[in-house]
Amino acid sequence: MYLFFTLTEKVYKIDYLSLICYSEKMKKYVHKIISLKITLSCVLVIILSFLLFECSDMLNHYASKNLGPCLPHTPCDGNLSVDSLDPLDACKAIGLNEKEIISARWILPDGSEPPVNNFHIGHALFSGFGQNIKVQEGERFLVLSTGNAQLAGQAGFIPNPGFNKNYTHPLPPGFPAQSATCPVQAFGGGCDGITLEAVLKVPRDATGFLFDFKFYTAEYPGWICTIYPDHYIVLVSPSVPGSVDTNICHTPDGPICVNNSAIRVCTNCADGTDELTGTGFESYGATAWLETIAPVREKSQITVQFTIWDNSDGVFDSVVLIDNWRWVTFQVPEALTYIKDDSCPCD
Repeated sequence: MYLFFTLTEKVYKIDYLSLICYSEKMKKYVHKIISLKITLSCVLVIILSFLLFECSDMLNHYASKNLGPCLPHTPCDGNLSVDSLDPLDACKAIGLNEKEIISARWILPDGSEPPVNNFHIGHALFSGFGQNIKVQEGERFLVLSTGNAQLAGQAGFIPNPGFNKNYTHPLPPGFPAQSATCPVQAFGGGCDGITLEAVLKVPRDATGFLFDFKFYTAEYPGWICTIYPDHYIVLVSPSVPGSVDTNICHTPDGPICVNNSAIRVCTNCADGTDELTGTGFESYGATAWLETIAPVREKSQITVQFTIWDNSDGVFDSVVLIDNWRWVTFQVPEALTYIKDDSCPCD
């Protein structure tokens, strides 16, 4: 035994220079020792490399622990096609990075598979909307429509009151929701809905997320407090504080729809009509840019569903623009939707 441990290197050399020095049985034993030695060395190198990488990653992380209000973000929507059918592209247009996306898919508002006909005309990736609406982040935003997601001058554009896609579907539990500003309504079923579902991995150090949206509807002003209000909701699972039936996009008035006082872009409204020009909604109404914030637990997994649909009929369409997703690092007590201004620390 002593001979082999002290002469391993010599045995290794002798084995290839002069095979006559040892018996065949001895050579096999020596090769086993050499193989074991090499294997153990490789394992040790791998373990040390892993530990060094982890330590380096941890040191870099804690060295940069003086984080800003939002985690760093690089837009990745520069090369997306306006009519892409890929749900991953839709997520990128919102402002998500691919490493944060576990999966994405197009579904109906109740979670079922979409129909073959007319479903995909309800979404697009625009670089602007009309003459005065610009992206809030990167080069694209996501457009979801209860009708045809096209602008005047684009192929397939259908002027309002819009396009009936002629399909119906159940709705998520708790919806349609009543508006605090209206008498109780007996709504009909869901029509022409579309949902982008994204399963996301929450980054380290994230305590919440923000995103921007802007809602346009041809139901304003003629269909306020009726059975027809198109809804835009964002469901988050697991549910978070401040959500209503897991919906985080709502105000004290209720869901985002024609009945909500956040509609302030219209004739004789607070924000005038400039943001309607060239959109196809010139005679109708829209919200200001709104911002929704919600809490999350770092390194967890969440499912987010961005949804729009018609109530009770398939005409007088509505559109929502969604953009500028950001992971925040400050304390977020509960979900909240409010009018976007220049005070957001992440803008």
